[in-house]
Amino acid sequence: MDRKTRLRLRVLERDDNLCIDCGKYSQVVHHIIGRGHRGAWCIENMVTLCSACHRDAHNRAARERHVDYLRKNYGYIYSGEPWEGIITNLG
Repeated sequence: MDRKTRLRLRVLERDDNLCIDCGKYSQVVHHIIGRGHRGAWCIENMVTLCSACHRDAHNRAARERHVDYLRKNYGYIYSGEPWEGIITNLG
């Protein structure tokens, strides 16, 4: 199994295979900072979303919700606009 697959499985496990927005079962992993914007392949930049929430995830309000979720639940701190990178994991 390659590194990206293992990482994806870790994200799904961390989020209990539940969409962090609506709570539905899901196996979709979303990069908060998109790969096209040099978003990292790291657990701090990824969340589980269902297909419907994933379609909505590419707007500013959704991105802010996801960053807030990771900050509150895991202590991940982001900086930059639009969150160009992760400063630190306080946990």
